[in-house]
Amino acid sequence: MKVIICTRDLQFGGAGTHIRLLLKEFDRLDDIDRILIIGPNKSERFSSKTQFELLQPIGRNFIVRQPHFAIACKKRIEKILKKEKYDLIHTHHSFLAEDFKIPMITTMHTLNYFMMARNSKTTPAIKFANLFHRIYEVFDKQTIMNSSKVIFVSQNSMLQAAQRYATYYQRFIHIPNFIDVKFFYPFDETKKTLLREKYKLSLNSKYFLFVGRLEPLKGILSLIRAFEEFNKKYDSVELLFVGDGILRRYVSGFKFVKCLGKISYDRMNEIYNLADYFVLPSLYENFPIAVLEAMSCELPVIATDVGDVREIINDNRMIIASPQAEDIIDKLEMLMSFSGQEIDKIRKANRKRVEEQYSCERNIPRVINIYKAIV
Repeated sequence: MKVIICTRDLQFGGAGTHIRLLLKEFDRLDDIDRILIIGPNKSERFSSKTQFELLQPIGRNFIVRQPHFAIACKKRIEKILKKEKYDLIHTHHSFLAEDFKIPMITTMHTLNYFMMARNSKTTPAIKFANLFHRIYEVFDKQTIMNSSKVIFVSQNSMLQAAQRYATYYQRFIHIPNFIDVKFFYPFDETKKTLLREKYKLSLNSKYFLFVGRLEPLKGILSLIRAFEEFNKKYDSVELLFVGDGILRRYVSGFKFVKCLGKISYDRMNEIYNLADYFVLPSLYENFPIAVLEAMSCELPVIATDVGDVREIINDNRMIIASPQAEDIIDKLEMLMSFSGQEIDKIRKANRKRVEEQYSCERNIPRVINIYKAIV
């Protein structure tokens, strides 16, 4: 089987992590003879059957980047197919709205329709962005029309799409995001102590970890306000931020914050094992991979009820009612009230859930089965 994979993102985090894990597994499978990746950069070294066609998107924002990549990718695929036969195209870009006369699978990591829905505020910038999301939704629909199968990483998104694009519902399938549970695992206490010394963190503090972009949409401002009050009530509690963004300088100014900045993927298992808890107060998410990574490392996770978060965590106690400071405080205090025995129970349940539902071993074969069914 010969496959073309199209993606605008091969960076670790979100869709990039999802695609890299797919490629790693595909590279070793006998079912796939050749993989051609069209994308902005090369991933880690693969065997000779995996090749890259570099294609850099132009522009800083989605308004320019999305259509440019789609047009350039279309031309590149047409050129490739004139020279060589491929069995299918798997795109992780919802703008590839062409019929290439071979089967196409699309993985929807989000849709322009959902991006409009999340932008409830009416600032001029958001109004302008929503105008383009509305225009670009036409490409989403066209891509769905031309796809043999449409994979949604989010069950919630698939159900919404089923209402909006009911004609094509039979093509939809839910395969969640997944992680490498052998890479993300809990360290023993001795190793955790050595880690804190390595990163110069207090051995006596309780650390609440956030991983992601440091921007308002992630609920960072409410989290800081909540922690200001929480910090007055509890001694030796600190926020640990990993990521970059427009709020990095702001959060770094608080005494109860440790900001580690961007961390390479190969060190992220260490980062999760530095912390005692994980918090995600986002205003919007689709299917946050960071929650899976934290749970796989046996961190208790509290998060807002966005995207598929409630389904992932599977414990209503851990759902933050809203991304408001007072609701975040309620859950922070709840975690502090749990006995050691209850925390251990949550840790073990989190690890088990990820192993059983969200591992590469469980979900990547499902993608391969779709390939086999349509070729």
